[in-house]
Amino acid sequence: ALVRARDEASLIKDICRAVVELGQYPLAWVGMLEFDEKRRVVSAGSWGENSDLVESIGVTWDDSPEGQGATGRAARSNTLQVERWTGDEQNVSTWRKQIQHLGYQSSISLPLSESELCFGTLNIFSNSAEAFDDPVTRTILSQLANDLAYGIVALRRRGDYRRAVDELQVSERKFRSIFEASPVGLMLWDNRGAVVNANKSLTDALGLQSVTELLGAVLPEGLPDGPV
Repeated sequence: ALVRARDEASLIKDICRAVVELGQYPLAWVGMLEFDEKRRVVSAGSWGENSDLVESIGVTWDDSPEGQGATGRAARSNTLQVERWTGDEQNVSTWRKQIQHLGYQSSISLPLSESELCFGTLNIFSNSAEAFDDPVTRTILSQLANDLAYGIVALRRRGDYRRAVDELQVSERKFRSIFEASPVGLMLWDNRGAVVNANKSLTDALGLQSVTELLGAVLPEGLPDGPV
């Protein structure tokens, strides 16, 4: 999934599907943390039975009742959290009652982190109360969460790079249009003092037929770098 993924949403969906189909768990979902005063955990993708439920549950990672489940604790502590649901808990949040009503007996929440900062959680539910007690199972799922976090960060950085390139190209086009349309004669030169560009206003003022007649000409020393 990490190799094939072209975007974050597809990666998350593929990982959740692998967890459900290969691990035989009924439901897996990924939540992303919101770093505002509400501190909500928003679903970024899910797979399995009742997967539409996670779109509506109000999970948080604050100190409210909605933040006391495994997801909220994992987000706050940046550590793996396991929870068993016996059905007799007191003062539990509405969404936890909904999950228990579906028959799930336990869940595990694994932090997704970059540089020790948790930005999301991988959450998996089971119909067995002992599903996540085995240390080997915890290790395997922790490694999966680490791989998922790595993939998300890599895709976001790739997206940031692409956006930066796009923004630079837009800025370059804007600069070029202003440069070319300026009624004032302008030229650009490199750090060696050689002319690399000039606008039509300058070539007209100099009586030149084309900017190519100026390209490569070396300017006198002592001029600042940039346009003139």
